[in-house]
Amino acid sequence: MSPNRTSKSGCFRFDRLFRGVGRIQCSSGTTKLTDFRRRDALLTKLYEQGRLDLLRALKQGRITSAELVDADRRERLHEAAAGLVADRPLWSTVEATVSRMSCDAVTKRRYRMAWNALRVSGVLSEGARLSDLLHVDWRALEQVWQRSPAHWNHLRRAVSRTLTVLLEAEAHPFRLAVLKNFPSRQEIDREPDLTPEAFWRVVGLLREEVRPFFVALAVLGCRSGELLQLKREDLRPLTTSVAIRRRAKNKWSLRVLPVDPELYPWIDRAVPVTLSRDWLREMWYAACDRAEVPRVRLHDLRHCHGQWTLDQGIADVDVQRYMGHSTSYMTQRYRRRAERTRNSQAIAKVLGVPQSVPQRIEKVVEG
Repeated sequence: MSPNRTSKSGCFRFDRLFRGVGRIQCSSGTTKLTDFRRRDALLTKLYEQGRLDLLRALKQGRITSAELVDADRRERLHEAAAGLVADRPLWSTVEATVSRMSCDAVTKRRYRMAWNALRVSGVLSEGARLSDLLHVDWRALEQVWQRSPAHWNHLRRAVSRTLTVLLEAEAHPFRLAVLKNFPSRQEIDREPDLTPEAFWRVVGLLREEVRPFFVALAVLGCRSGELLQLKREDLRPLTTSVAIRRRAKNKWSLRVLPVDPELYPWIDRAVPVTLSRDWLREMWYAACDRAEVPRVRLHDLRHCHGQWTLDQGIADVDVQRYMGHSTSYMTQRYRRRAERTRNSQAIAKVLGVPQSVPQRIEKVVEG
């Protein structure tokens, strides 16, 4: 439409119709025709770039055309959009953002659980805005966080990933400002107290139809989620191997894992898994209790695989490739246990076998 004014001395007004935005009828903020045409062209540019959020904000009066021109001139339209994003309601925006992430269902579930833990902690109200994330004292919250270091780091990853998707930029100033004082925790390497003999004792107490799942976890050293996603077409019976596909950070990886022919029938019977992870976990814990074996998580069977293979003299690099570790550090934690074992054997050799073993002293409670 041709430019118009509210009066001879007034500013030119926009009267534009954009699909997905609606009709924009507001002041352009300028009385000069040349400036009006530049600002009108900026609206077209924003629409062509898909910046409908900024056009909606202009329509609703949450941002002015002068502010848009200034942000465009300084190439900071992303920051202008972030200012609008920061004013959105926190919890509904987080849920909508996690829902449209291009990651698998297990990762989305983990992100939702982490955000929910932050929600029930009470540090942010039900009516909080995204901008309130800047005012959270993350270091103080970490001191009173009663869950594990791994759970805290899951929360940090959930916040980081959600803001990256929402702001469409990993190095966005708002995201960096939120994470600046959000410390990560040093996770404690888990060393499951489980021997191969104890493992088979627990497996023997499980129902016969579910035993293959747990044997497959130990044989393949994969994550439980990876095994749950396996289909019959992922099995390669001629070469007795399995194709493990995993999606991480929007990238797919493929590992083809050879399996000893004697153990391959267990894998063949395990795939596909027809029970949920929760049911399998409860069955495993119940069997551990009956076998009088300390409970270990399903994921700990992956750690057992790494430890047992290294104990058999397999090279670190081979274990790293088989298990799909992204860095050698993740594999070396199994090597550290083997090194401590050699230390204990050395001191036993130096001290020799004691002549007698002292009896355990029971605590005496006086009446």
